[in-house]
Amino acid sequence: MKLTAPANYWKMPRSALMKCVNGCGPDGWKSAIPQHLTGGASIVECCYIHDWQYQFGTDRKEADVLFRKNIQTVSKNSGTSWALRRLHWAQSWIYYYSVRTGGSLAWTGGNDTSLLESKEI
Repeated sequence: MKLTAPANYWKMPRSALMKCVNGCGPDGWKSAIPQHLTGGASIVECCYIHDWQYQFGTDRKEADVLFRKNIQTVSKNSGTSWALRRLHWAQSWIYYYSVRTGGSLAWTGGNDTSLLESKEI
């Protein structure tokens, strides 16, 4: 399964990437926000890509739409039943509307390039 992300996301060493992303939900809320779709398909990589775009991207809505589409990609490749994939589709929209309404607090507008430029990563 291939998720969609900016080219510089895939080029970043995983150890450095983990310094830039925090997974699904803001710090302190991770245990309250499901990191898997119903049936067990993990969306953590979708969250990492979304976090990356919030830190280094230039278009918040584009990041949120890509987040939803990546969740739907996970669902399509999960090997689950049609009915469960329909539930995943609904879940992808719930995540989408959650980040559209609450994500403005985390959006840096692509201004934080310090980690991209750092030699210490």
